[in-house]
Amino acid sequence: MEGQLWVRLRVDPRPTWGIHHNRALHVSLRSHPSCLISRSSSSHRDPHGRYFSFAKRSFSALPELQEKDRNESRDDKVSHAKEHANSPIAFKHVGPRKAVVPPPPGDESRPFTTRLYEKLNLQYFTRQEFGEAFDRMDIDKNGQLDAMEVTTFLGPELSAELMNKLLKDANYDGKKLTIEREAFINGLDLMARKVDSRVWSIAVSMLLTGTAVGVVVPVLPMFVRESLSGTSTHFGLVIGAFALSKMLGNVPSAVIADGFGRKPVLGVGMGLIALGTGMIAFSDSFSHLLFARFVTGAGVAAFTTASTLYLADVSTPLNRATSMAPIVAAFSAGTTIGPAMGGFLADQIGVNACFALTGACFTGLTVYNHLALSETHPKRLRSDRHMAAAAKDAFRSWGPIFRNDNLRSIFVVNGAYWVAMSGAQTTLLPLMLAEAGYSAGDIGMVFACLSTVFVVGSQPAGWLADRYGRFPCIVGACGVVSLGIGLFPFGFYSALGLWAVGGTLLGVSPTAFVADLAPTRSRSQALAVLRTVGDVGLLLGAAGTGIVADLFGFKAAMLSNAALLGTTTAWFAWTSRTRK
Repeated sequence: MEGQLWVRLRVDPRPTWGIHHNRALHVSLRSHPSCLISRSSSSHRDPHGRYFSFAKRSFSALPELQEKDRNESRDDKVSHAKEHANSPIAFKHVGPRKAVVPPPPGDESRPFTTRLYEKLNLQYFTRQEFGEAFDRMDIDKNGQLDAMEVTTFLGPELSAELMNKLLKDANYDGKKLTIEREAFINGLDLMARKVDSRVWSIAVSMLLTGTAVGVVVPVLPMFVRESLSGTSTHFGLVIGAFALSKMLGNVPSAVIADGFGRKPVLGVGMGLIALGTGMIAFSDSFSHLLFARFVTGAGVAAFTTASTLYLADVSTPLNRATSMAPIVAAFSAGTTIGPAMGGFLADQIGVNACFALTGACFTGLTVYNHLALSETHPKRLRSDRHMAAAAKDAFRSWGPIFRNDNLRSIFVVNGAYWVAMSGAQTTLLPLMLAEAGYSAGDIGMVFACLSTVFVVGSQPAGWLADRYGRFPCIVGACGVVSLGIGLFPFGFYSALGLWAVGGTLLGVSPTAFVADLAPTRSRSQALAVLRTVGDVGLLLGAAGTGIVADLFGFKAAMLSNAALLGTTTAWFAWTSRTRK
């Protein structure tokens, strides 16, 4: 058996690791550590501060090599290491003991790609940035990376996995394995575009959450009217309590998610939703119902905040919209299915029992999230300060966030979009369809069709946002939506198609836009501000549009929403400094 052996010699009396191109070997070097290596220019220092050298050894059979290694003198080993220090051949790592090369705290459960991107200090994931990472690793500046250079920069564990990932594009000249610059860039680009598998666990959870939320939609009005003898005003206050709680909970949820991690906040959020929904079944007064809805809103704020940050953690600028699209589509699919299920359950088991069952389902989702999801925010990145101080720092970060022209402009566009959607779609559309002679079933079918377009088109829309950029998708989508809203009052009911396509194209582009631009440390607060602005738009849109409709009629109210969104979109297109 003929082959080549690459031996890593370290200033350490413990066993070292032998690696070669088709078989992994382990070699014990029983020499005094001070004689294993000379701390000269020919040696290298890894990220953990350990000096090491490399040696290439020929072997014919493993037993003979081990015997020769045991009998070889200490001086011969040092001479051999110096002679072959620059010619390693390796792509498979015989794992080091954790005691020798301990991973950074919190890294044990993190995916290889996440740790690799942090080590390479990637932020924008452009091909230029990949090339700069290659140049930093290329010690001898020959346009090729060998195993020694990769291990010097990344350490043994990451280097072994990276070499395996890039193996099909590597060159082997019979002496050593090398990676060309273009192959390295293409390999990183491919890895950065692949969607993390944990996205689908969140998507399943969001599908079930959307279904459970949808179940409540047709049942809650019946509960207010039949169980509490409430009026339309009471029902409006119940909806308002939920919206106010959600709006107020966005920023604190982001602070807590930064301090304790994403997974605990996901669990607490889902638990609060379960508690609030279950409490409705036992509410015997209007104040109890308001409190239950307030708890539910706080839970939704915590869950949506943590899930958005979770996906921002596991995605890159090259796949962020594609990674976030499944959860939006899943939630929309759930809210489409849920109302039908809610009406059926209310007829079969009663309104109170329906709420109790929904709360139990949310409890099951809490357990599922705890078992299926892993933490994406390691301890070393969390704030170790008191929560009050962390909250103060979070609010202090709002200054740089709002001074960023691109972030400020997307906040304005997002607020205008939700004002228009709350006013035009939620408030005016059902009223105008009813005035045109549509039955309740017909109106429900219109909204179901809108949701179906969104569910089917969200993933292609995410791909378009990743492929062509967030900016063109945001401008194009908002322009199409404003056009659809503007044409609808004139009897062009087919404009609903433009309305649906525009909303679907917009999708998660604003969220991905903010996640791309915001610094890592303030990303959670930037996303919280984006959601808070959207919630404010929802509250103001319905009330403001209702007032305009009462004073000037449905057509004027609908056109005012179209004008607001169209003008804001034009301003964003003119002032934004990024076109990606």
